[in-house]
Amino acid sequence: MSELRFDGRVAIVTGAGRGMGRAFALLLASRGASVVVNDLKSDSGELRSAADDVVEEIKASGGEAVASYGSVITAEGAESIVKTAIDSFGRVDILINNAGVSNWTPFEDIGYEEFERNRSVHYDGPWRVTRAAWPFMRQQKYGRILFITSHVGTAGARNVAHYGSAKWASAGMARMLSFEGGDADIRSNALGVLGYTRLLTDTFFTPDGAEAPSMDNIAGEEEWWKANFSTDKVAPVAAWLVHEKCHLNGEILDTGGGHTFHLFFSATEGFVKPDLTLEDVDENMPKILDASRTNVFSSVEAALNNRLGKLQAAGVKPVNAR
Repeated sequence: MSELRFDGRVAIVTGAGRGMGRAFALLLASRGASVVVNDLKSDSGELRSAADDVVEEIKASGGEAVASYGSVITAEGAESIVKTAIDSFGRVDILINNAGVSNWTPFEDIGYEEFERNRSVHYDGPWRVTRAAWPFMRQQKYGRILFITSHVGTAGARNVAHYGSAKWASAGMARMLSFEGGDADIRSNALGVLGYTRLLTDTFFTPDGAEAPSMDNIAGEEEWWKANFSTDKVAPVAAWLVHEKCHLNGEILDTGGGHTFHLFFSATEGFVKPDLTLEDVDENMPKILDASRTNVFSSVEAALNNRLGKLQAAGVKPVNAR
């Protein structure tokens, strides 16, 4: 098995000062990529950012890296992150939208400010950074973009409506961009992740995390999670999704603890009746929900053509029929 490398590639990893982002940055750098390690400076008044520590770690191992302190939630910050890549390395080939925040709050207690904060970091932020990097990727006719979503967001959980919905939105962005970058070999995918990070330590394993699902109902103690769900087990999947060998576009993978799977949407065969009534819907709901036969559509055109075909078979004339 030949080693997959990133020699000559320039990667941006947002939120890379610790946790998942740090693991992504270290792996890419160890395989030859020049990495822009993005993270905010400390809000305690210190001039240093966790990004500086990761840069030093990469350089100590013989890699190339530079720190970026821009915030993903402002246009100026997003543009500065990409500018750091261009000024330092002359191009940007890889973007991993990883920066995130989290907390557990019942829906009725989530204020708009907290909802907006999650949306700004997990959806607006990736949009801004991706938008800033996109022209450079199109010009060089190459790019790999990864949106880090969440196992919590994709599988669902209580008390994270603000966080989970924003994470779902970022996965949707990956899908939409897949239809616009293909002609320039820009591939965009999403990755749901589950790992031992601050999301676990600050919620699952502390008294303040009482609103989070109980780990006692899942498996093991904190040390078990630390050993078996390290971020190092997530990084290889993220790295493959931003490698030139990645042939996926607009897809969602999910990984954690060494287990990786593909998430996709499928549609049931459903029920067809052109003069549909409310009572028809009620009576035929078992057919509408029957998952014994399903379809996976590659685009809205494929889904629409499937629907038009069924309507035509039920007696609806084609649009150009005389």
